Amino acid sequence: MKRLLKIMILLLSLSALTACGADEREDDAPIGDGVVMTAVITEVGERLHVEVTESEYTSGVHIVITGEQTDFYGRDGERISRSALRVGDTVEIVYSGQVMMSYPPQIVARKITQR
Repeated sequence: MKRLLKIMILLLSLSALTACGADEREDDAPIGDGVVMTAVITEVGERLHVEVTESEYTSGVHIVITGEQTDFYGRDGERISRSALRVGDTVEIVYSGQVMMSYPPQIVARKITQR
């Protein structure tokens, strides 16, 4: 009986671990839940520097890392390229909620929309 109980606990633990896997995203997968901030772009380069104007969780200057996983949208809701972003643009940034412990803080953007 104890052996059966141990096996059942092991199986339940394994199923719980697989259910809590990393938030992986395929190219066409929806963005899902994320943290949203509104910011003004202060520098455009390899990374975007922004000044946060609205956010529930953070404030101040942040560095925004963009890559192939980042979706960019214009004011009209149509997809745009990263090169369309300009200093002074107000943008809405969706990210996972994770902030790298650096100065200034860094986030990885999932979606950036011009406002």
